[in-house]
Amino acid sequence: MTKKEIVKSISDKLGHTQLNTKKTVQMVFDAIIDTLVVEGRIELRNFGVFEIKKRKARKARNPRTGDKVSVPEKFVVTFKPGKQMEERVEKLRDCLDQLSAGDLQIIVWHWFDRLNDKDVSKKLSIPVAEAEERYRRAQEGLHAQLAKMGLTGSLAGDEDDEPAGSESLATQSGVHGAGG
Repeated sequence: MTKKEIVKSISDKLGHTQLNTKKTVQMVFDAIIDTLVVEGRIELRNFGVFEIKKRKARKARNPRTGDKVSVPEKFVVTFKPGKQMEERVEKLRDCLDQLSAGDLQIIVWHWFDRLNDKDVSKKLSIPVAEAEERYRRAQEGLHAQLAKMGLTGSLAGDEDDEPAGSESLATQSGVHGAGG
């Protein structure tokens, strides 16, 4: 899924224009990046934690030549999924087990091997339109299984973004917004 597809999905659900939704989605992405750069970590409840970590300098081999090379230290962004995301992704395996072998193969080719309909049509020696239709049907089967297991919809719960059992600094200090 691309950012454009996310924007379309959200704008369709909320009845907002794609332009306004795109601005909002970009603002969220920018806020995540800005927080990472300034604070080095951002925790999004029910989603996960992005964190900047330092990778040490190391010795490696050039895969083409086999020569030893020095890789300098660098900063990388890591992601650790939240508990709810991990649980839902784990249950995906049960859903995939319910698909036919053919549907499962098409899902695997699209998701994990990153093949498009044209590539799948070549593998199966079928027209591209038929490959598109088979992928659509495979997705529908998967979505039906996900719905049966209650795995569709948002990761958002009724919880706020503060760790369980904690209060914000504003609440602890008695400050409740502008005007005090």
